[in-house]
Order: sequence, then structure tokens, then C-alpha cells
Amino acid sequence: MKKTSRRKDYRALHETKLKESFSKSESNYEAPKKLLKFDSKAEKHVLKVRFLPNKNPDDFPFSQIKSHNIYIGPDTYHFITCGQSTSGTCPICEFNRGLDDETVKKSRLYATKKYYSNVLVISDSVNPDNNGKVMVLEYSQTTQNFLMEMLKGDEEMDEKPSYYYDLEHGSTIVIKKEGIRINTKYIMKALKPEALDEDLDDMIFAEIEDTKKFGLQLNKIASNDEKMLQDYKHFLETADII
Repeated sequence: MKKTSRRKDYRALHETKLKESFSKSESNYEAPKKLLKFDSKAEKHVLKVRFLPNKNPDDFPFSQIKSHNIYIGPDTYHFITCGQSTSGTCPICEFNRGLDDETVKKSRLYATKKYYSNVLVISDSVNPDNNGKVMVLEYSQTTQNFLMEMLKGDEEMDEKPSYYYDLEHGSTIVIKKEGIRINTKYIMKALKPEALDEDLDDMIFAEIEDTKKFGLQLNKIASNDEKMLQDYKHFLETADII
């Protein structure tokens, strides 16, 4: 199959950057229609997706966003993007350090990680209307760990790194969510690598997002601004959290 000019060799683009990244880590409102999430109320939700590149081909195909998901009541949360995802510092994290651990854990005030990637939805067991669409998938650390293992490969097992998001050599990934709330677990499987049909390229390159910008726009952004911190304290007080 002849490559189009828009298709990149993602191994060449990212191999060195990924190795450096792994080395460093081992040494030390209304959701947009394009947002794809697992149904928190469904006992089982199976997504079969093809991960896609980021808008800027030099960027990795995923973005990590930290957020403070403040529990208000059943299925109700207040989301504030952690400043560590923007300016590198977060007044909310600093303020939370002054609270006792029990309050932080009970009220879920700590920052949690979410990941965002462009995907082509092959099949969605809960929302079949998503099939065939390019969307931005929000997923957990568990799924990210699985994908990172694919990118690392395993020399001892003679497994080469798998650039799962490559349009030519990538793989369809099946992610099955089972259970709800604290009993939720995810099971992942990578299918045999195969090239995507080039007829899909026009749609794919027109629809893929800058995943960092997309993830940040989902929540309010925390800053070093004193007003933001005061608003946060006021929220905690009115919600009977502190």
C-alpha cells in the first residue's frame, strides 16, 4: 500500500523521545460530542478502537491531564484541572497539603490522572452510534500502562516496540470495562497489526484533535491566582468538605 504524504513514520519521530521518557520515569459541564468515555453506570462496556496520532505529528499520541475531582453527591463531581498540567504549580495541591489525610481521601480532593488520545471507533458496545467516528478517548492509568508496555517492547521476550497508533503498522485495541465504581476493572487486548484503509485518511486528518488542548478545555483551570484559591476554599466550605 502506497503511503500518502500525510502519513508519518512514528517510530522515527518518537523512538528516541520515548526512550528518554521511559528512562526518566524509571529513574525517579457538558462533555464535547467528540469525547469518548466508558459508561460509569454500565456493568460492562467494550470498546474496540484504533488509536491515532496527535494533531501535531511530533507530539506523542496521548496527553496526561491531572484534575481534582471533588465529590459532591451520587454521580456528581466538580472538576478542576490541576495546575501541574498547565503552569507546573497548583495552589489547590498546596492548600490540600494543609488538610488531614482522611479529609483528602474521603472527599477525593487529590489530583488524579486522566489520559486523552485520538481514536477511530471500530465498535462501541454501549453507544453503537459512535462506530466509525474519530473521537477523543478519555482513559485510565491502567490502560495507559498497557499501551506503554506495547511501546517499550521486551528484549528478553524478543518483542519489538509496537507503535500501536501508527496508521500503517498499528493495532486495533480492545478495552473491556467490567463493574462499577470501586469494583471497576479494565481488560485490554491488542489485535494483529494491520494498515488502516487509506480511504479513511481524509476523515482522520480532518478530525484528529490536539489532545492536550482538548483535555484542558474539559475542566476549569486552576492557576496561582488568589481568586481561584479563594473560590476553591469557598466551594469546600459550602459543600461541607472542610
